[in-house]
Amino acid sequence: ITGKVKEEEGVVMRTARQRYEPILQWVLGHRNIAFSAAVALVVLSGILASRMGSEFIPSLSEGDFAMQAMRVPGTSLTQSVEMQQRLEKAVIAQVPEVERMFARSGTAEIASDPMPPNASDAYIMLKPQDQWPN
Repeated sequence: ITGKVKEEEGVVMRTARQRYEPILQWVLGHRNIAFSAAVALVVLSGILASRMGSEFIPSLSEGDFAMQAMRVPGTSLTQSVEMQQRLEKAVIAQVPEVERMFARSGTAEIASDPMPPNASDAYIMLKPQDQWPN
């Protein structure tokens, strides 16, 4: 860069500073009022959130769930698959509510989330509830 360099505030920063500075000065001069108002807003938000109900939260009763099996680091893909198959057979044999189970080993659902060969994502499909034992 050649010549004189002059630092200036842009229009946006100048406007923001002009509007923000009086508010900041008032808050610093009336700390008790500002703190009480902040606490009141947090409490009010908590009360409103607790009364909001569940209509905004979707019900995810799909009847299936996922399980991640981690093995000792360094486990080969072949060993991981064998161990996963034994796990699947044991779960299906011991949990009567399970209809079927399958897994992916060493592959991530998201490309930015690498998954080593010693990890498996298992998906467990349950039988309908009327077929569950008591």
